[in-house]
Amino acid sequence: MVDKGFNPFAYPPMMLKFIFDLSGRHPFILQGMLEYLWTDTPSEWDTLKIRNSSLKFIREHGNNFQRWVGAFGMPEKAIYRTLAESSKSDMNVSDIRSSLDKNLRPESDDALNILSYHGIIDTNDPSNPKVAGTLFRTWFIEHTLDYKPNEKLLKHGQF
Repeated sequence: MVDKGFNPFAYPPMMLKFIFDLSGRHPFILQGMLEYLWTDTPSEWDTLKIRNSSLKFIREHGNNFQRWVGAFGMPEKAIYRTLAESSKSDMNVSDIRSSLDKNLRPESDDALNILSYHGIIDTNDPSNPKVAGTLFRTWFIEHTLDYKPNEKLLKHGQF
């Protein structure tokens, strides 16, 4: 892909949008998905092929997602879960803070910066962050039920 160059204008715009929506434009996820699409010409791309490429990526690289989540602290996990489960596409920072356990609120700014740095939230509008991409979001919701904060877990320092 690097040798031939990636010209976004050579690809069907709706298919690129779908890829970007899934990947959140995260470089690792995007590269992994495109790896499975590379053998097809762009004119052969459709939503089924793109979705299948994302499923292959998850099967082969989902353990990386587990490592990402494992490296995050309680504030990052709580904030990401709040955003991932929100019915809105973005959420005001004050609403995010108020959804957190009061012990996690002082760390919310740092946690938002960490999530943004790692490319799993979009902070183009810093007062209204949102989840960057549906692939990691869906994986997170399906695989991290034990990270869902509740009073009992927070009191014991587990998450």
